[in-house]
Amino acid sequence: MQQLAQLQETFYKFYVCTAVRKFFFFLDPLRTGKIAIPDILCSGFLDKLLELREDDADTEDLENNWFSCQSASKVYSRYLQLDKDHNGLLSRDELARVTGKIMDSDNKGYLHPGDLSYFYKGIIQMLATRPFADVPPFNNVQNEIFDMVKPVDSTRITLKDLINCFWSYENRESLLPQLATKDDTSHV
Repeated sequence: MQQLAQLQETFYKFYVCTAVRKFFFFLDPLRTGKIAIPDILCSGFLDKLLELREDDADTEDLENNWFSCQSASKVYSRYLQLDKDHNGLLSRDELARVTGKIMDSDNKGYLHPGDLSYFYKGIIQMLATRPFADVPPFNNVQNEIFDMVKPVDSTRITLKDLINCFWSYENRESLLPQLATKDDTSHV
């Protein structure tokens, strides 16, 4: 593809990982490791990827195209900025350095049910292209998100709430023995 010709060989592995993750994140919500071809065709992702074949693509379009070199480079640069210890993983402290929340479009410092509803509607539009898609009502999704994140304030989710939730999930295996010990002592 013409627009990927400028991609440096050392960046290939990261670029492929970024592009593949986009497909799997959105098109394999159950994490089965498989994506149906009709889902790929209906998603619009393939169209964006194929736009990179054009010689005279608009610079602004390339900036907004997830699959462009420019977009992938921005993601990679941001990741490297956050990964202070250069171990390839983001720790809790490194995640805490995130200054803006991607989903907080109003820069309020938190997400509320209205924000979640906005993103829910976008997902519903994507699911509408899938046959037999069983779409849960928004209230169920909202309740599950709030139950999963366990925010300090039950009406809003802050960046700190998300970081704590992510950290707990990433460290769940090391936390299980501690939880088991607590459960054992409570039954004595």
